[in-house]
Amino acid sequence: MATGIDLGSPKSMEAWARSFASGVKSTNADLAAEMEKYTNEYGRGSMALKTVTWSSQTDKKGKVTSDVTTMEVTELKKGDLDASLFEVPMGYEVVDMSQMMAGLADF
Repeated sequence: MATGIDLGSPKSMEAWARSFASGVKSTNADLAAEMEKYTNEYGRGSMALKTVTWSSQTDKKGKVTSDVTTMEVTELKKGDLDASLFEVPMGYEVVDMSQMMAGLADF
């Protein structure tokens, strides 16, 4: 998959970040607010080295499930990346999770 974008350019990374943030704003207002708070405190030229995300869900029977996801940068190097790292894998297909989750509500 040829992107035609200089993947190592700061402008490309900034464009990706804006796109990601736009999606977050429309799907997770709490996370968007935290991202805005982080940007205001640390500026746009920095990145989080560790991110911890907590989430919980309550099903129709009142059962609560919680998840914690941790992402931590353990090694960071500046360098060229092979464009093949950004290619969509063979067999990849888009799945509408809302339809899948609606089917689980019957259980």
